[in-house]
Amino acid sequence: MLAVTPKPVRTSKDPKDMLHYDLEGENENVRNYRDRIQQSKSLGEYAMAEQIRQILMQEQDHQIDLATALGEEVPDVGGGHEARNPGKRR
Repeated sequence: MLAVTPKPVRTSKDPKDMLHYDLEGENENVRNYRDRIQQSKSLGEYAMAEQIRQILMQEQDHQIDLATALGEEVPDVGGGHEARNPGKRR
């Protein structure tokens, strides 16, 4: 059985720092979901890849919202280009 330990949550009394911490978390989530999509496809699990792609789109919306709130460009976090559509929002 696999044991999962959550990562510690970074906090701050400064709202801008909190937004940066949240953006860092979203960036990591986007990278990880892109990797999971590729892994699912390589296993022939295309339906799973599509479900993960839907989650990825939500995570990218969060990433865009946070970067916008900070007045920053949306980071290119590398990985695959699944679900990327920078010209279209919800």
